[in-house]
Amino acid sequence: LYVVWFNVRLGNDWSFDITQLTMAAQHMSGSEQALVLLALLAGFAVKVPLFPLHTWLPLAHTEAPTAGSVILAGVLLKLGTYAIYRFVLPFCPAAVVEYAPAIAVLCIIGIIYAPLIFAAAVLMARPDRARTIALVGTLVCLVFTGYALAVFEWAIPGVPSNLGTDIAWLPSLGLSVSLGVDSVALWLIVLTALLGPLCVLGSWTAITEHRRMFYTWLLVLQAAMTDVFASRDLVLFYICFEFTLIPMFVLIRVFGSTNRKAASVKFFLYTFTGSIIALAGLLYVVWF
Repeated sequence: LYVVWFNVRLGNDWSFDITQLTMAAQHMSGSEQALVLLALLAGFAVKVPLFPLHTWLPLAHTEAPTAGSVILAGVLLKLGTYAIYRFVLPFCPAAVVEYAPAIAVLCIIGIIYAPLIFAAAVLMARPDRARTIALVGTLVCLVFTGYALAVFEWAIPGVPSNLGTDIAWLPSLGLSVSLGVDSVALWLIVLTALLGPLCVLGSWTAITEHRRMFYTWLLVLQAAMTDVFASRDLVLFYICFEFTLIPMFVLIRVFGSTNRKAASVKFFLYTFTGSIIALAGLLYVVWF
């Protein structure tokens, strides 16, 4: 409505034509664009859903009928992203450029922690709903990843972490929850996000027992792998790097083939031993 009113203030007739409003919006000041950006994101981000406005989604999928869950995952979750593309970008180009890093940080947080929220939803859901909720969770992460990919400033050379945030954890020990991505890490996060829905779809009919366990650990594994690529703090990196062993061990041991128990033990022993050696090297660098 503000954009419509601004168009009239410029001397134009009342109109709700998107093309005309887009042309009028280019004359808004930076502060006006920022206010419009905030208003539009407040409405559209809920439907993406963008962190921290995403907590309604797991419960909605848990309680909705199967047809509703399919429509919600297949179409409705795309409406918010499309609205941002259709209105926010053309109406507020200067504000988008200014605030894109902050929005991208929310996307990075969503990419990492959304799988954990959906993993909790899978645990609370009925077994026959587990795979649908898991699919939605991976698709939400894929949407976040797509936006982070779109706003990443590829043209800036020599920037190690273009998108990032730093939250103090134990300042006295120099520990913090430091997240950020460079071009290599971002592409690995994109790969992880793409594989998430494919893994859920690939196991759609193969997993017939303990579905909640399978999809919970699958989502936890995705969150841990993404956190590895986004970590800028050595302790956070190592914790997530090692934590990936636990869900992978469970997936191999419980859902593997005939020789799964031996394979899971061998996998854990080899990878854990290598991690201990790596930890020694990392501790030496910290001490040095």
